[in-house]
Amino acid sequence: MGPHKNWIALVVFLAPRFAPALSLDEAIERAEKEYPDVAAATAAIDAARARVPQAKAWQDPMFALRLYQVPTNFESFPVMWEIAQTIPFPGKLGARGRVAEASVDVATREREARALAVRQRVARAYFRVKAAERLAKVYREIDSLYAQTLRLVSSRLSVGPSNLADIPRIEADRAALKIDLLEFNASRRLALIEMAALLGLRDADAVPRLTTEPALRAVPTATRLVDSTLSRPDIATLSASINESRAEVAARKKEHLPDFMVSASYMANFGGMTDMWSVGVAVNVPLFYRSKQKRAVEEAEAIVRSRAKRLDTRMLEARLQLDQALERLRIAAAHVRLHTGTLVPLAERALHASRTAFAAGQGDLFAILDGVKQLVGHHRDRERYLAEFEARWADLEEAIGQRLRGKKIHHGDTESRSMEKEKRGGK
Repeated sequence: MGPHKNWIALVVFLAPRFAPALSLDEAIERAEKEYPDVAAATAAIDAARARVPQAKAWQDPMFALRLYQVPTNFESFPVMWEIAQTIPFPGKLGARGRVAEASVDVATREREARALAVRQRVARAYFRVKAAERLAKVYREIDSLYAQTLRLVSSRLSVGPSNLADIPRIEADRAALKIDLLEFNASRRLALIEMAALLGLRDADAVPRLTTEPALRAVPTATRLVDSTLSRPDIATLSASINESRAEVAARKKEHLPDFMVSASYMANFGGMTDMWSVGVAVNVPLFYRSKQKRAVEEAEAIVRSRAKRLDTRMLEARLQLDQALERLRIAAAHVRLHTGTLVPLAERALHASRTAFAAGQGDLFAILDGVKQLVGHHRDRERYLAEFEARWADLEEAIGQRLRGKKIHHGDTESRSMEKEKRGGK
């Protein structure tokens, strides 16, 4: 049985290292390909492109075949063939085509906006999963400290019967820790469900192992990023829609120009007069220009003004969103640094001192339990603020409308060296 157990242990150890892995960049790339909303926006671009040649095309020619002025006594049967073609005024079709081409740009920008929204959803769900996993790891290590404390208390039972009450206290705190662990696992599961939907997977169990760890980055300055807000997909979409509306104004200003119709006909007269032919040119007269074409131009110009004001509003909101994202990012980063550099190490040293004193018969159990609770709280807050930092980083990327690469700042491992020392029994 010994060799078999060794093989089983080796398989368990190596299995996670050969499981399918997924980095954040790979998850974002896959979501942009698989998520239906982005695919729908891509199809909208194809539809807009298909409208361009339609807008530039002439109307189909008209062909007619008719019996023309047949006598009531049927002495003859005049049959007329006629063909007619409408010819638009020069420049009208070109103007309509430019409107259709501008709509392609609008659809392209809208696709970018939807892809950005999916990227932010993926990043937030991704790091919710990682935060839950990291916290679960911390809690498992804390649980091992509870187990060691329980053994310490059991070894001191000979001191007096009063120590018997210490064991239920430890078991109660361990049970509370396991409740928190269940909540973390539930949070991780919910985030994996969202990840599966974004990646086009059948269920949460199909999501590969996530490999990108949350990390602090150097927070950029607002002056460096303020110009980037102009390239945001939503702002670019509004700018493109303004160009589309201006093209619509130019096209409608040409609509009052007359279209021409040229026609040719041939009449074969069976049993009567000789055959005849005719050619002709017709033109439409814009008698109702003031109530139709002029109003259409005014409508298009009003749409341009409306969209321009919406663009101004969106640019103000983008700057506000940028400033808020940067401030929240700085706050989250400060919390991570405070917990990593000060609160967690102090809590670990305090717990180690309490455990050492208790093992020497000088301390009490309440100091240990209080130290464990403080350590749990600081670890939990550190991971929460680290996940908050990643969420605020996603907000910052949303504010500037693009991925932002920042220099990573080392913030320490989830399991500190002090906790590792505690696991080894304080040696």
